[in-house]
Amino acid sequence: MIGSDFQIRPLDAPLGAEVIGFDARSVLTESARAELVAAWHRHSLLLFRGQELTPEEQYRFASIFGEVQHKDRYAQIGWLFISNVSLPEGAYTGFGELLLHSDSAMDAEMESGTMLYAIEVPPQGVGGDTLFSNSRLVYNTLPEGLRSKLHGLTIRHSRKHSEIEVTTEQGIQKASGGANDLRQADRPLVLRHPITGDAVLLVCRRYSTRILEVSPEESTALVQELLSYQDRDDVVYRHSWLPGDVIIWDNIGLQHARTDFDSKYRRILRRITVGSFAAMDPA
Repeated sequence: MIGSDFQIRPLDAPLGAEVIGFDARSVLTESARAELVAAWHRHSLLLFRGQELTPEEQYRFASIFGEVQHKDRYAQIGWLFISNVSLPEGAYTGFGELLLHSDSAMDAEMESGTMLYAIEVPPQGVGGDTLFSNSRLVYNTLPEGLRSKLHGLTIRHSRKHSEIEVTTEQGIQKASGGANDLRQADRPLVLRHPITGDAVLLVCRRYSTRILEVSPEESTALVQELLSYQDRDDVVYRHSWLPGDVIIWDNIGLQHARTDFDSKYRRILRRITVGSFAAMDPA
């Protein structure tokens, strides 16, 4: 068994830490497992470099951080590919730019964490990076007058709203969403994180449609004002993937996005989600 002989080094960023000297295939002691989970809650994101994981090994590793989810596309095996190429095992197409969002914000239950394992990625410097925005920090950096207006408000998230057009070498393609996907959920605009208790601003470019308690015009203006705080350098970590990278992040406390990349490069990552919360209290 592996004990707590690894190092946890905070990233030079507004969130996250790298775990050094760690093999994700290892069987961990209970104290080592607890240390990893505590570090994840503390830093919101953990990065593990140079890993070699089968789907089953990644599944076991992900289960340290919560119950692996088996729903929707995950129902049979608990994992799927984020890929811009067709794979025999089946793949969820991932191409072009993806706007900031928290996964499953429009579902009845919101996933607690997401893990990605990089199998093939574009060369450094040509795109396909993942951006992480710290929704706790975004809330804390809002002007006091703006923060005071947000409590008690409800934000609607819709899968249909997420349909965007992306220009690729093959022409205009729909990146996600669609008229037949009607999932939506209403959540507190400022919610209390169910694990850490922190106040989190839950408004995102990809899924948020409107604030329910104000007029459509007021909602549009307020949502756009809040979104302007989410992609500032002081709240964002940009990760350039290397093969063998594993990242697990807090899906409620962070939002993520993908930068555009040339579709001639293969980009294949394996994704597992853990934990879920059906209801979250307002902050």
